[in-house]
Amino acid sequence: MISFLAMQAIASHAGHELLGCMELGAHLHEPIPLELPIWGLLAAVIVLAVLLHRTGRRATPLIAACDMAQMAFAMQPDGMTGQSSAAPPTGNAPSTTTATADSWWAHVATGIRIGLIGSPVLAVAETALPTYFAMRYFEPGWWPVGFVLGAVGKAAILHSIVWCPLLGLLGFFLWAWRRGRVAPEPALTAAAVLIVGLMIVPLDLDMAHLLRRGPVIGSCGATVVLAGAMYFLMRRLARRSPRGLRKWMQRFAGMGTAATLLTGYVFIRSPLASPGDYRVPLHAVAAPRTNDPHVLWILLDTVRADHLGLHGYPEATTPFLDAWSRQALVCDRAISDSMWTLPAHASMFTGLSVREHGVDFAFPFLDERFTTVAEALKQNGYQTACFSNNPWIWKHTNVVQGFDEKHVLYHTRNIGRFSLSYLFQRIGWVPPIGWLEQDYGAAVTNHYIAQWLASRVDAGDPLFLFVNYFDAHLPYSVPLSYRRMFMDERQVARSYELRYEFGNLTAALDYRYNIEGPDFLSEEDHVVLRRLYASGIRYLDDRVRELMQMFEARGMLENTLVVIASDHGEHLGEQGLWAHRYLTHEVLTRAVLMVREPGRTTGQRMETATALSDLYPTVLRHVLGDSAPAGGPEARDLLSPMASDGSPRVVISKYNGPAQEMLKRIGEPSTQEMAHRCAPQIAAHDGRYKLLLSDSGRRELYDVIADPGETRNVSGTMTDEAQRLETYIAQWRARTPKYVPPKEMNIPSEDPHTVRVLKSLGYLGGQ
Repeated sequence: MISFLAMQAIASHAGHELLGCMELGAHLHEPIPLELPIWGLLAAVIVLAVLLHRTGRRATPLIAACDMAQMAFAMQPDGMTGQSSAAPPTGNAPSTTTATADSWWAHVATGIRIGLIGSPVLAVAETALPTYFAMRYFEPGWWPVGFVLGAVGKAAILHSIVWCPLLGLLGFFLWAWRRGRVAPEPALTAAAVLIVGLMIVPLDLDMAHLLRRGPVIGSCGATVVLAGAMYFLMRRLARRSPRGLRKWMQRFAGMGTAATLLTGYVFIRSPLASPGDYRVPLHAVAAPRTNDPHVLWILLDTVRADHLGLHGYPEATTPFLDAWSRQALVCDRAISDSMWTLPAHASMFTGLSVREHGVDFAFPFLDERFTTVAEALKQNGYQTACFSNNPWIWKHTNVVQGFDEKHVLYHTRNIGRFSLSYLFQRIGWVPPIGWLEQDYGAAVTNHYIAQWLASRVDAGDPLFLFVNYFDAHLPYSVPLSYRRMFMDERQVARSYELRYEFGNLTAALDYRYNIEGPDFLSEEDHVVLRRLYASGIRYLDDRVRELMQMFEARGMLENTLVVIASDHGEHLGEQGLWAHRYLTHEVLTRAVLMVREPGRTTGQRMETATALSDLYPTVLRHVLGDSAPAGGPEARDLLSPMASDGSPRVVISKYNGPAQEMLKRIGEPSTQEMAHRCAPQIAAHDGRYKLLLSDSGRRELYDVIADPGETRNVSGTMTDEAQRLETYIAQWRARTPKYVPPKEMNIPSEDPHTVRVLKSLGYLGGQ
């Protein structure tokens, strides 16, 4: 039976790999948490089972322990009489409802036992398969063992809660229908396979974006065949040895229950259990003092600068960062070298413009000829580690060259997915318990950073830690408690309905909204989505605080150069656009940028234009001094006196157009506006004025101080400013070499799964 259930689980997940990327519900925070009644019920059943456990049974300690565990859910119907529930009535004794195999309780208990056997088997299959496919993204020798066990426990507990009562109820109906004249094992086992298969297969196919008639009919047909085979096999075994079969089922149920409880304990102590409430345990263990400062670089992926309180946002999205900024250098007019993740990271890590390093959709790979921050620090004795939640930031794109450890924690999210909870999302319900909650990886990231720190700081070497947090990115997977900070209950409910009302929120906003228009969303939906985005930033603020506390608890923070930045922003309906595709608008290119060197206690605001590529010389010159590599000729050390003297500066932001897959999706642009969006663009920023030149022929000038929404093109009235910036662009192009990839490069071949993940996130042309 276990083998057939395993086959069913594997069949239901075949081809799924890591697709779907579950964003599970959220924790309701009721006055009495719903976890308490569940755990109280389990505890009461365990106590009752112990009291009713029959005495005098000869068994090994292991079997006895398994029996005790399984009785927590399926007590023996004969109480403490010592008579087997499978034994037929003897002599002329009347048949009773508590001592015969024909009793209603025997049928109910059999259904519960089948649920107890199948639940952990399904949980193991659901976890083992995505873990296997995620192996390619793990560092050699690194395995998130605790996370995997916790994911098994999460699925096993929730499966048990669903399947045990359901199969027990089916057992009662089977008894009522046949009045005990049939052994329950064959019918109930076949029913378990059939129900599980018919529910999970379509859900998994839907998550894999394969919900088409052919795969669904084929998978459901295979489920029916498996259920029929299971029925005939169990019927044959029941006829040969009904008592032996029941005995072995009892033992397997006991082992399954024990495994569920043990892995469940790991689960409730892990970040999988309500990540919005999870906090990393802080250990006040002093780390050895190093001569060189540590470097902590925090990247807030997709966070708009104007949504931080320190930049004027009216609601409390960043209470910690607002306070922290008062002892840091804050660049008020920081500009991203690009408007999406990969080229922006390449510029930060090399100090080069997009034109110089060439990384973009057409060439998503950083040439090894360029020296990154991590490489320079590693060569000078630093231990380097990258914890990324963005699948672009990993070895396949080579932007992480120089890091000793490269953990792409984005893929751990899929190990912890739970197929039945997807039903809540498809219907738009808010899951009722915190166990179904999931963020976009920040809790797990901090969990493993804490482990990394504990294993590295005692060595006495300086550390360089880079962290990419992804929780402000579509589809805005934010814990419920943070949604409630910015939304009323009606808006909260709507935020969950929107998640899958359109099939996929990322696809709806990044493709349909931007290509077909926003008419399918109401104004109230726009409000809900904007508040959902703000709640994601608020959640990140707490995770950044937690990360700082880890360094502080070990006495490392005062000797740490801290960089906090975002790689780009996000359209939230401005100019009829959503997400971060198309155009070099201010909402995309204006970035967060704060730096605090060791010993700084007073804040400073820099009003002149700065670029994210300035972080390369800023970090390396502070740590390595004059021997540090310079990076690009335009990059400046932001901590040097020359950078803060207030002299005017112009910085460049570049957009080379969307990916080819996206251009194919759009086809021939139907309007001049769409042609403009698809054309390569370059923008020159001087802190107040921004000139945008497009290959479509557009020439736009904006006063981003007076008109931050860029609604008034003043290129026709402020011709001197427009000409000044246009001349600067021409001169910049003339003196800045354009990267041309070598004819022969050892570039990793495209990984099909990675392509599918990137499409699901809106970076490529979609499903």
